[in-house]
Amino acid sequence: MSLPYNVQPSNAVATDNIEGARVLRSIHPREGRGYTYGNEDIQTYLDEAIEMDDTRDVYEEFIDNDGPEDNPKFLDELQVENNVDACPNPMKVVVAIYGDFDESYTELPQFLVALKDANPTTVTQLKCDSRGVSGTCTFNCAFWAFGLCIEGFKHCRPVISIDATHLYGKYKGKLLIAMATDANNEVYPLAFAVVKSESKETWGWFLACLTRFVTDRTNLCIISDRHSGIKACFDDTSMTWLQPPMAHHRYCLHHVARNVNTKRKILKLKNLVWRVASVNQVKKFEATLELIRNVKPAAYKYLEAENKQKWTLAHDGGHQCRAMTTNLSECFNGVLKGARSLPITAIVRFTFFKVKSYFDARRNLTLDQLEAGQEWCKYAMDKFEKNQAKAKDHMVTRMCTQARLYQVDTPGNPLSNKGRQHMHTVDLQDMTCTCGKWEAYKIPCSHVIAICAKYKHDEQQFIDPCYSVTHGYHSYEPVFQLLKDRLAWLDPGETRLVMPNSRLIRNKGQPKSIRIRNEMDEDDRSCRAPYGLRMDQSQDVGCVAKRGITVEHVLLKMRSQQWSCIIGKASIS
Repeated sequence: MSLPYNVQPSNAVATDNIEGARVLRSIHPREGRGYTYGNEDIQTYLDEAIEMDDTRDVYEEFIDNDGPEDNPKFLDELQVENNVDACPNPMKVVVAIYGDFDESYTELPQFLVALKDANPTTVTQLKCDSRGVSGTCTFNCAFWAFGLCIEGFKHCRPVISIDATHLYGKYKGKLLIAMATDANNEVYPLAFAVVKSESKETWGWFLACLTRFVTDRTNLCIISDRHSGIKACFDDTSMTWLQPPMAHHRYCLHHVARNVNTKRKILKLKNLVWRVASVNQVKKFEATLELIRNVKPAAYKYLEAENKQKWTLAHDGGHQCRAMTTNLSECFNGVLKGARSLPITAIVRFTFFKVKSYFDARRNLTLDQLEAGQEWCKYAMDKFEKNQAKAKDHMVTRMCTQARLYQVDTPGNPLSNKGRQHMHTVDLQDMTCTCGKWEAYKIPCSHVIAICAKYKHDEQQFIDPCYSVTHGYHSYEPVFQLLKDRLAWLDPGETRLVMPNSRLIRNKGQPKSIRIRNEMDEDDRSCRAPYGLRMDQSQDVGCVAKRGITVEHVLLKMRSQQWSCIIGKASIS
């Protein structure tokens, strides 16, 4: 398949690892060179599992609780002892620990090669633009996906969440990420990229890399926000790899509800939008949409104008597997928040060690579950047992033995709908139920379980294999190989000297936020992590600056006690 973007393989290499990694760096001269390198001692901390709820934001749950804590007593004592008034420049601290930002671009091609040399199935792409100076080129964008993640994704549901977040270092840019879910509905890292900005060109290049190098599965569901660049890619019919049946684009319900409620500011309206998007039956969708018309006609017209397949479960066709938000990618954005202020090679390195420790933790967990005889993951069994309890009150009538057709009558809820009863048709042969929940969750609904209980069928045979502990183990079974020593790194395919784009250099002074605040940000502020676990670099650096701690004090403390970088705090781990 011919692609219009430069996604041909290069000798540059990629990285692997996502979970708790703290980077400690000591500075010393490198022999034979006129500048310094830092040797990294990586300490990994296993993050706690994240259960992805269907509707709630799990951002805070992915924060590592095993990371380093502040030591205010030490900082105060250090200030009194040295009586220093000067405040360290945060950028100087980053450079002192992680290396120079400009030199990091030069080092990137060789580091990518080192990643691929350690794990040959890793995929990387490095695009550079020509410059006027001979033997040099300007960095354009980079893509990396760890081969072990690519292999493990074959055992996950074909649903991917994509998102972008700002880089806060010396040079502006965007970090693009793609996340999936494993058998237990937890975050599964898939691919990363650094680009200059969000546009149709950059998103098209990233999505082309995903569909060409990461997965060739059909009916791939891709969930995103409503950024114009992403929408333009999926609206462009010439991009055949993003059109059905190859891929199906869906909107994040958080952003749909926000777009409606930001303008109208009606809590009841917001709740109705969530309800109309998440119901499984068309008749319930239409009834709820009519309620929205009564509450706010303008909101009704807005939702009617949107493609219903992109934001409602009732018209989804079962592609979303009940994943209706970009919680996955936004959650991981939080994990990377501190790393986004680092030089570009340090960012790639961080994702490698973070993913590596994440794989180690999940591999050990699923292996213990297999040895204990557990067949299905907790997420699936919780849903299954809930449906099993509801099935006790259902009445089953067999309509056709050969066709395996059944009618299930359910008693009405006396607290709603005036106690009306409901009737559903179940086709065990085609694995469908008119309630729509079986197709949405890939887990037997209460009506299917009632049939199996009456006619002595095995209910669990209808649970999708993607929820099995075996699939969960195979997702994390591959083992990351460690990087070789720097002296053993291979020469990169890009022989030119890679330089940063000078037009992206950040202006001096405190950067001003250009984010448009909305109710989603209000929700984030209401559930912030404890101070010791916050992942905001600016707060950490400010805290250090107010106490009068210099760069030398930071490095001295790190070397003497192997104390993690104050800038990163929990952001690096």
